[in-house]
Amino acid sequence: GDFTQFNGVSNKYLIRLNSNGTVDTTFQMGTGFNDKVSRVIIQPDGKILVSGNFTSYNGTTRRRIARINTDGSLDATFNPGSGFDYTVRTIALQADGKIIAGGYFSSFNGSTNNGLIRLNSDGTKDNSFDIGTGFDFYIYEILVQPDGKIVLGGDFEHYNGTIQSKIMKLYPDGTIDESFDPGSGFSYKNYSLALQPDGKIIAGGDFTSYNMTSVNHLVRINNSVCYFESALSNEIAVIVGDAYENEAICVVTVDTIMWKNKIVWEKTPGVGTESFNIYKEVSTNIFNWIGNVLYDSASFFIDYNSMPESHGDKYRISVTDTCGNTSPKSPYHKTMNLTIASFGSTMGLNWDTYVDESGQFVPSKYFIYRGSQPDEMALLDSVSGSFTSYNDVNIFDIYYYMIGVEKPNPCNANPLYPAEKSYSNNKRNFPEGYSDNIFVKNISIYPNPFTSQTTISFGKPITDYRILITDPTGKVVFEDKNASGNKYVLQRGDLESGMYLLEITNEELRITRKLVIN
Repeated sequence: GDFTQFNGVSNKYLIRLNSNGTVDTTFQMGTGFNDKVSRVIIQPDGKILVSGNFTSYNGTTRRRIARINTDGSLDATFNPGSGFDYTVRTIALQADGKIIAGGYFSSFNGSTNNGLIRLNSDGTKDNSFDIGTGFDFYIYEILVQPDGKIVLGGDFEHYNGTIQSKIMKLYPDGTIDESFDPGSGFSYKNYSLALQPDGKIIAGGDFTSYNMTSVNHLVRINNSVCYFESALSNEIAVIVGDAYENEAICVVTVDTIMWKNKIVWEKTPGVGTESFNIYKEVSTNIFNWIGNVLYDSASFFIDYNSMPESHGDKYRISVTDTCGNTSPKSPYHKTMNLTIASFGSTMGLNWDTYVDESGQFVPSKYFIYRGSQPDEMALLDSVSGSFTSYNDVNIFDIYYYMIGVEKPNPCNANPLYPAEKSYSNNKRNFPEGYSDNIFVKNISIYPNPFTSQTTISFGKPITDYRILITDPTGKVVFEDKNASGNKYVLQRGDLESGMYLLEITNEELRITRKLVIN
C-alpha cells in the first residue's frame, strides 16, 4: 500500500503479518521499497510478485515490478531490465506462470507498451502478446479467466484504435474477443473485477451507469460467448465464440457397484459450459454420442449399455456452451479388460492396458485385487506398469479378481464421487454358473483334496448318471457317461494338480461340486 508505519513501527509499503496480526519478523526486506505498492500476488511456489510506483527494493533498482523470495530477499532470477516508465497499477498471474501487467505506463525496458504487457516468468517481455497501439488511458484491473481469456477494467476509451469503454476482453494472444459486448460500457472508472463460478463478472468502481443503464458503483455482467440483437430488417444478428476446448476426461473405470463403465471429468468454471457430451467408440476411430450431462450435475456418466466383462471401451467428451456451440472431442481414455486362463492350480491373469490418448496419465503400477465375492475384494499384489499379466499360484478355491490403476493426483470432480482410481471388470476363476450348490442331500466326496483317488458316495443308490469333470477354463478333462450305484471311485489318472469342477447329472438331478487334486 501507501503506508509507512504499522502499529507505530516503521514499515514502508509492504509487510507480512502472522495469522494473529503481529509482524512476521522472519520476512526481512532490508530498506524495502522506496515508493507505494499497488498489487501483491503469491505464486504457487511461494514467491511474491509486487507492482506499484517504486523504483528500487532494498537498494537494488526495480522499476515498478519485482519478485521477492519467501524470506523477503529479492529474487534476482526475475529481471525486468529498466522496467516501466510509470506506475504498474495491477498484475495477474496466468496458469503457465506468465505475468500480465497493467497501469499508467507507456513503455517497458525501452519498448513501447501503452498500458498493458505480458511478461515471461523471468521478467522479460513476451513478444507473442501483441496489443498493437494499446490503450489510451489507465488500466486498473486484470482478470484471467480459466479459458485463458483476459478481462480488463479501467479508465480507457480505446484499445488499438477501437472503442472499448472501460471494460473489454482479450484472447490470450492480445486480439479482441468480440463475443464480449459491453455496449457503451461504464460511465466512469472501473476499478475492480471478480469472476463468479458461473462465469458472470462482478465489476465495481466510480461509475453510475453501465451500457446506458443506471447502476451505482457495482454491477454483475453476463459473460456469455454470444448475444442476440434485433436488426432493422427484423433479422437476428448472432455473434458466437468458440466453446471451451480444454475439457478432458479425468479417468474411466468400471463402477464397482453397477459393474458398468463410468466416465469422470473435471468441470472448469467460468467458461460458459452448459452441458457435457459423452462419446463411445463403435468402430475404429468412429465415436458415437451416447449421453449428455448438465453442468450443474455431478461430473460423471455411467454407460449402462457397456459390457466391461467382454472388452475395454474408448470414450471421449466435449462441451456445449450456453449458446449451443460444441467443442471438439477430447482425447480418449480406454477402460481395462481382465481375462483369466488357469493352468492347474495357477490362475493366469491377463489384461489390456489403461490408455489416456493425451499421454498425461500412464500407469506406473497395476494393482491386483482378489476376493470371494465381487464386493469383498482386497489388494493382493501389484506389478509394474509395464506388465499386463500376473500368476496367482496354489489356488484351490473360487475367487473373483480385478485390476486397478491409480492416478498420482485425484480427479477434482464432485467430492461425493472420488475418482483417483480406475478398475477393470471383475472376473471369476471358474465360469459363472458353477458353484458348490448341492441339489441332492447326503452326498460326500472323500478325500477332497486327494492325491491318487477319491470316492463319491450317495445316501441312496442312483442309476444311469453321467460324471463330467472340467478345468477352470471349462475344458472337459474326464467323462463317464455310464456311471451307476451309490459309490463311485474316481481315479486321478493323468490329471494335473489343481482345482476342477465335478458335475453329476441324469434326468432327475444335477449336482456340482469342487474337486481339488494335490
